[in-house]
Amino acid sequence: MKNVIIGVIALLLIVLGGFYMKKYKNSEETTGQIQQVKWQLHDMDVNEIVNITFELQNKKGTEIRGVNDHIRMFIVDKRLTQSYQMSPTFVGNGSYKATHQFKKEGEYTIFLYEETGDTTKQFAEKNITVGNKVVEKKQNPITADTVLTKNIGPYRTSLLFRTLYPHEEETLTFQFQIGKGQKLKFRSNTGERAELRIVDEGRQHFLYVVPNNDEEQLQFRVMFPSEGIYKIWGTFYINGKKYEEQFTLQVQKRKDS
Repeated sequence: MKNVIIGVIALLLIVLGGFYMKKYKNSEETTGQIQQVKWQLHDMDVNEIVNITFELQNKKGTEIRGVNDHIRMFIVDKRLTQSYQMSPTFVGNGSYKATHQFKKEGEYTIFLYEETGDTTKQFAEKNITVGNKVVEKKQNPITADTVLTKNIGPYRTSLLFRTLYPHEEETLTFQFQIGKGQKLKFRSNTGERAELRIVDEGRQHFLYVVPNNDEEQLQFRVMFPSEGIYKIWGTFYINGKKYEEQFTLQVQKRKDS
């Protein structure tokens, strides 16, 4: 009798499992299925701890599944001088929440992207104002770096590339000055790779770029979507240690375009 009961229970679990798999087998989605991002934001004051909440929906108006651990948020101010990187928390029903405290008033842009180890761009963005909306005084335009050799940790590093044009893939090479016979490992001790987060001066485009070569050199293949100034926030791992550095580049307009 006991064996019969166990058999019935096992059969019931199999049936329920099959029903569940049939119902949800196609529920795994990616950001490619996102048709709408619903933002839930209120007026934000300086130094106020605020919740930035948004909901992801597919073309059917239902929640997106399968991207909970991959959603990232990158926030920059109007002058591209401040940046904040966050991992929103999934709170159910397709909604995510991140908590932040802005230290300065002004205009900001929130970019959402999916971090899965591949180069990608934002799938949504939102402009916000923190504090009183005031008319800003005329400021000098953002300019490209005139010197592209900087210290990344203890290493003197030069950023090398050919002339940059929109819609043309180019290689950005970070060349590290090291001693003869010295080799560098461009990953963390747990295998994390270098990353570039790139935003244009108009805050229309965001790129998340991972290296295509981090063995002998540290190289990134990048295709800039338009002409103009771009700010790069780089995260680098050198012999297991993490470093941060920024670069500002100019993407030229082709004379024959």
